[in-house]
Amino acid sequence: MIKEQALPTGKIDVHSHFFAPALWKVLEDVLGPPDGAAVFSKVKESKNQMQRLDPAEKIELMDQFGIEKSVLSFPSMPVYMGPGEEVKQPEKRKKIAQYMNDYFAEVHQKYPERLLFFADVPLAVDVEFSCFELNRAINDLGLQGVAIPTNIAGKRPSEPEFEEFFAEAEKGGALIFIHPQNAYGREHLRKYMATSVLGYPAETTLTADCMILDGFMEKHPQLKIILSHLGGFIPYVHRRINVYTESTNTDPVLSGKANLSKQPSEYLGQFYYDTALGNPEALDLCIKVVGLDHILFGTDHPYVEEAEAKTTNYINRTKLTVEERDKIYSLNARKLITNQKRGSS
Repeated sequence: MIKEQALPTGKIDVHSHFFAPALWKVLEDVLGPPDGAAVFSKVKESKNQMQRLDPAEKIELMDQFGIEKSVLSFPSMPVYMGPGEEVKQPEKRKKIAQYMNDYFAEVHQKYPERLLFFADVPLAVDVEFSCFELNRAINDLGLQGVAIPTNIAGKRPSEPEFEEFFAEAEKGGALIFIHPQNAYGREHLRKYMATSVLGYPAETTLTADCMILDGFMEKHPQLKIILSHLGGFIPYVHRRINVYTESTNTDPVLSGKANLSKQPSEYLGQFYYDTALGNPEALDLCIKVVGLDHILFGTDHPYVEEAEAKTTNYINRTKLTVEERDKIYSLNARKLITNQKRGSS
């Protein structure tokens, strides 16, 4: 039993995946036994790929690393439904989102100061329903935001068909956590875990780039978007993305002439960036490019072994002051969560 007086005050982990044993029942109730989906079955049988902790066990692990709150999100849905299956089974996909969000709310209500959640929405199959579920998750269920993939069944979030959803999220001040999935070219990235190691950061980079050059960030300046893994490669290539607007090429497709009021790289300060899978040098660069106030502590638990320890160790190896680290560890995230217009922590 966790004693209230023993609760730590400190880190807020915004990048932590949650797959409690109870969620297997959610999937099986909708999709049937895991034998019917090879990927689903493989993940369930895995001994080390996915730590399946119940909420109390998750809190015990958080306590070991001085993590006060975790904002949890569900791992990539296509892993569990199979590539392309969510689009083929829209009603099942929508049912899963509602079931999961109800479960998230149940856990959050039991541990309101410790376990927070990004809601799941089926953007790939129904934008209008996703708007409804976003509002239900935040207004009625008290969740803290929403998690979406870098590409939605092969389409970028900044494409016009998703405009209604993001306008709704901006109006309500909802946090949007963007996590990579379905990396393009993954058939060529099978060796050396290259899909995760290289493909996923490239996914995040391309999505952020499109959001800027499509005029999406110009149109939605109040959106609160968190990019995973220090933004992928985008801070490192921030100068290169300006080439699109500086090019003299007259082909509008090749030149990427966007109707922007400032240089593309200047929009990078509108995003937030979590620290998962980083290193001191990358973190230093990201801070220089986007500013300390836009860096959030994230571990990528449980996909990285000893994620909490590794992330904390590398942050502590930087030349940041204690006060600057405190901003990363908790103060920046606490401000984001507190300032939401909908829901509460």
